[in-house]
Amino acid sequence: MQSKQSSFRVEALLNAAEGGSIPHLRRLGTEWPTDISSGQRAFKDNSGHLLRMRAGIFNATIHRSVTELVLAALLGTNGIFQFLQNGHNSGMDESQLAPLIAIFQQYLPHFYAWLRYLIVNPQLGFPSGPTNGAEAASGLAVLMRCGVHRTEDPEILTSIVDFSLFIWMAMRKVQLEGKYTHEEYQKYFAPRYSPLSLCFDHAATRKTLNEKLNAAPTKSLEGLCEHFVQQLTESLTPMDSPRLYITPFRSYVTHVVVISRLCSSLASPLLRSKLALEARRAHKLNIAEIGHVLFNSTNFLIKGWRRLVVQIIDAGLLDIVIGDLISPPKEGGKVFDGWKFEEKLNPLKALLFASYDRRIAKALNAAIESLPAQILQIIASNTTASEIWVAFVRDFEPYKAALKHIPARTIPLCNSLKHCNDSMTESDQGRDAPKKCAKCQTAIYCSTKCQQEDWESLHRHSLYPKSCQQLNGSWISHRTSMFNILALEYVINNQVGPGRYGNDWVKRRVWAFDRTAHPMSVHCLTRSLSVLFNDARSHAMLRQVAEDESTILAVCVSALARCGVATFAIFRVKESPMSVGIDRPKLNCQLQSGFRKVLDALGTSLII
Repeated sequence: MQSKQSSFRVEALLNAAEGGSIPHLRRLGTEWPTDISSGQRAFKDNSGHLLRMRAGIFNATIHRSVTELVLAALLGTNGIFQFLQNGHNSGMDESQLAPLIAIFQQYLPHFYAWLRYLIVNPQLGFPSGPTNGAEAASGLAVLMRCGVHRTEDPEILTSIVDFSLFIWMAMRKVQLEGKYTHEEYQKYFAPRYSPLSLCFDHAATRKTLNEKLNAAPTKSLEGLCEHFVQQLTESLTPMDSPRLYITPFRSYVTHVVVISRLCSSLASPLLRSKLALEARRAHKLNIAEIGHVLFNSTNFLIKGWRRLVVQIIDAGLLDIVIGDLISPPKEGGKVFDGWKFEEKLNPLKALLFASYDRRIAKALNAAIESLPAQILQIIASNTTASEIWVAFVRDFEPYKAALKHIPARTIPLCNSLKHCNDSMTESDQGRDAPKKCAKCQTAIYCSTKCQQEDWESLHRHSLYPKSCQQLNGSWISHRTSMFNILALEYVINNQVGPGRYGNDWVKRRVWAFDRTAHPMSVHCLTRSLSVLFNDARSHAMLRQVAEDESTILAVCVSALARCGVATFAIFRVKESPMSVGIDRPKLNCQLQSGFRKVLDALGTSLII
């Protein structure tokens, strides 16, 4: 397209195109007017032909001459896409392109109705096979980058979202039936996702997409999930490729989780589709980028993201991590250098820090127990790998022990600080079923008596509804709360005692365990200066252990990125003649009461 055009030549071209000259309509595809007003006229002329023929949209036996006219008009509009793309690339202000975008918005629903019809019926003149509709996808992406979505007109927004979904999935059957190389995938199929990807970036189209998906039938949602899985598979670079191109994969994973958050009815088919299992192919390449996506501080805040982590652990993530652990690093490098984590994280640390979530811990424990003996022998024979692995297993041990004890605890922990052990007897179990607070859905009591007492003394004054306890998806159920308290019970019984801290360890009344560090760090708090003690219940627990010398208070902080959980528990200490070592008598710390709260763990020292 020339930067300068003869006004006479442009006028003649537009007059002929307006009159329906098929050759002149086609010429607009390569000779689009560079003058904005002439461009507006050219698009009106082209769109006018489409509007006059719109009655044939649903007529499969449309007359051939009409088809040729429509095809020529659509081909001519390729010129406006190229003009807009050049303007966008050259840094033209959006306001300069606004007149063309405004005129395009008026005809957008009819324009894409015609495109959709011809893509579905390629026998009328559109190319068949993988190239069908590729230019239309690129054109819509150009329009969105230039601001066509900036409108409150629901018809325009719906047209954009509908066509974005359609063009992405239009060649699904062709893609399934054919065998395409990765280069062909990048050429024919990957660009089709651009319009839908851009829909996620803008509030108006994202809202419209949300409304459409929530109104869609289950079968359509299942098809969408299956297509995401297929694209995940195709998007990863083949194992013999000299480079890793992970950008499409990252977009697919991130956007499908965003969709599941927007559309509650998509969650079930999404999980059934085993979307994350396709990530396993990446272990043949470079898992670093996938790890970055999985444990990214922003992504981990997304509701439902932990379930995706569980799926990828089930798919063999630990095998991939151990493969890197036992592989010799590059010269001058360190273990896990290829993984792109924030700050000082590595994949084993990330998995460990995320294990306060019971489902992640359960999946990780199953993965650890399924490791072949041969792999464990290789780790043991490698000094560096052995040191890293032993420290990891040692810090994971409390979670492993908690998983074993949860099924045996038929009666939930009572949240009342004045709870009496007698209320946990079998006779009471039969008489009074566990009570749950109807408002917060997390506080649980062993009896009505304990519930009434705690309500009057503490709970009614510090009651947070379930929605308020949730920090971007960090809310945990009572069962997961119990899991964290049981893990803390294991720690207090195995890592605190005379063997390590001297015979006056009981006098150190408040113990804090920092699981945001690896190895886990242990602190004795002589003053309640920690930011953790900022609520009435934790203050009441401090007073209780101060008044009863046979009790200690333990606090454990677990967090990954901003998602944190603080677990508080009171233990009654009883000495036992039994021992587990020469200088370490067995402790008998009986769990009395406990609770947990979610934390925003970003940029704050939570222990001291």
